[in-house]
Amino acid sequence: MMKHLTLILAVLCCGLLVSFTGIKPHTDTYKVNTDSSKLEWYAEKVSGKHNGTIKLASGEFSNNHGSYTGTFVVDMNSIQNTDIQSAESKAKLEGHLKSPDFFDVAAFPKAKFVMTSITPLAEAKDGLTHAEWKAPWFLQPVPQ
Repeated sequence: MMKHLTLILAVLCCGLLVSFTGIKPHTDTYKVNTDSSKLEWYAEKVSGKHNGTIKLASGEFSNNHGSYTGTFVVDMNSIQNTDIQSAESKAKLEGHLKSPDFFDVAAFPKAKFVMTSITPLAEAKDGLTHAEWKAPWFLQPVPQ
């Protein structure tokens, strides 16, 4: 009887040890290379559409066994339009986007967005986006 009780206690202790130490989840975290990265934007309005780029100031992306998270900071002063050919019209739109009527870049030189979901695209092509990321923008002061 005592041997069985000792064996049961030994097995129970081993089980508790395994359950508390267990396998810890592994997360891969990647920092954004700001020199070679950019954010491409696209916007529509009633009378047309525009697209362009904006530079990333910093960012981090994590993959925890298929659960993705990311936080990115963009340099709002770097916003550029890429579809308008006229230098004057291009400068006018970029000035409007930076003005208090739109992003108010003087007051908010950085914006932050936090990725809330990522969905692989079925029709992804080489050199193009392979997933759709959803992330709300925060245009409040961002720590430097």
